Amino acid sequence: MKTLFWKCALLCLTAAAVLFAGSLAYWRTETFQELERVEDTVRFRDMPEEIDIAVVGTSHGEDAFQYPPEGCSFFNFSLAAQTPQYDAAMLRQFGDRIPEGGLVVLTLSYMSPYWTCTEEAFESRQPRYYRILSPENMVDGSLSRWVLTRAFPLLTLDPPEIVEALFGPPPEHSVTREEVGLRQLPQDTIPSEQERILRDHWTLIEPSYPEVNPVMWEAYHEMLDLCARRGWQAVLATPPYPAEYSACFPEGFYEEFRAKAEELAEEYGVPYLDYSHHPDYAASHQLFKNLDHLNFQGAERFDRQFFADVEALGLLPPAAES
Repeated sequence: MKTLFWKCALLCLTAAAVLFAGSLAYWRTETFQELERVEDTVRFRDMPEEIDIAVVGTSHGEDAFQYPPEGCSFFNFSLAAQTPQYDAAMLRQFGDRIPEGGLVVLTLSYMSPYWTCTEEAFESRQPRYYRILSPENMVDGSLSRWVLTRAFPLLTLDPPEIVEALFGPPPEHSVTREEVGLRQLPQDTIPSEQERILRDHWTLIEPSYPEVNPVMWEAYHEMLDLCARRGWQAVLATPPYPAEYSACFPEGFYEEFRAKAEELAEEYGVPYLDYSHHPDYAASHQLFKNLDHLNFQGAERFDRQFFADVEALGLLPPAAES
């Protein structure tokens, strides 16, 4: 009986070793590297040990906040279609890297208070967080899936995907963020871009509007409570949009959105900086790569203005003021 036990144990250990070796090979493949680039999670591997200025939010925050003041350590935790729940998870997970007095920028996009999505859309974005966060910070996560993703990712793939990744030709590179960031919004694409916004953004808002989604709104309360406990300076911020973006939403929407943002800011005694209708950007299509994201030129210009405004409020961390 003991012999059978040890044989089974040895077999299991051998299988685990083979699977882990295969996983090491997979992590080195161009397929996995391309996945990390496309989902923009590769930068999490180079996160500073100390972060003077942290940003959370959707891709709007990811693209808007890229040029911090000189002398400070900066990290942007925002990801495309990231919900406020995962913004909060990022701060829980990595908050020990933000010193007392650090600045936390909470991006408040138009979708943020109302965010709803299908189970399919939610699940499609889960894998990236298994690679970034610990199990306790996952939203409706699975411990077994976390273990597989971290130690045996081959078991999360279908056999054809494994063969293609390990033995197939390297995937074609997608367009890089550097290339996309140089684009400017063409005038003739605005109608189709507005159709995209109605399809991809308004559908996230409409199910709960005019009320907030309480789950998402509670995440903002959690983040602001965490900022207060940890002694971080918090700022709520809505980045600039072209006028045609704001025009996609029904009459009265912006007023409702702003009222909720101001109410939240007042409750916690933090500033709300709203650039969504700022005249320097509303008609400046050359500062945007599409209808709702700043390009590099726009982000650099906006960040100079934003951090100057934050400095005027006395909220820049000491490292940025020196």
